[in-house]
Amino acid sequence: MHCTVLQDDSVAFTGQTIPTTTGQTGFASGRVLSDGTLDPQWGLLNKYDATQPNINFDGQVIAVQPDGKYLVAGQATNSETGEI
Repeated sequence: MHCTVLQDDSVAFTGQTIPTTTGQTGFASGRVLSDGTLDPQWGLLNKYDATQPNINFDGQVIAVQPDGKYLVAGQATNSETGEI
């Protein structure tokens, strides 16, 4: 998991999810408020989760742009060929 502490003492995070029944991993990102609760304004079920068949994802960096939008970067690997 990769985190960044924000100016309001909340924490934005991203990382790899537990493999699904097909064996593919995804990435999830979210925000924990300064009181330790998940941010209710953040995505579905307070997080964003991306998965796709035959692709393994790993969110590796999360940052906040000057306009307040979040930017997540990482790696995607084809589970059949190993290509990145």
